[in-house]
Amino acid sequence: MYPGNDRVYDQIVALLNSIEVFAGSDMPVCIYPYDDQVGRLRELAAERPQVQMYGDVASIKRWDTFVEKIWATHPSARQQWQKVGSPGIHRRGTHRRFCAF
Repeated sequence: MYPGNDRVYDQIVALLNSIEVFAGSDMPVCIYPYDDQVGRLRELAAERPQVQMYGDVASIKRWDTFVEKIWATHPSARQQWQKVGSPGIHRRGTHRRFCAF
């Protein structure tokens, strides 16, 4: 389980290459979409049979909603994120990896 998007495409390719060298080309890998910018990663997964993109959209939406509700209760999180120029929930996609549980 690896969270990712097209911004980290090169790192994902390097990770997959390393996994293939050290664990074999049949080691299953699941990439959780960090956000909706995953077009290149989808193409990569289509080229490698052992790689899949996590595709349970309902699960992702359920988790995103849960995270939004949690952060909405924090007294100063949004103000801190705005100070660093991050609209919405800062690094929201990092929470998506928990869909695996």
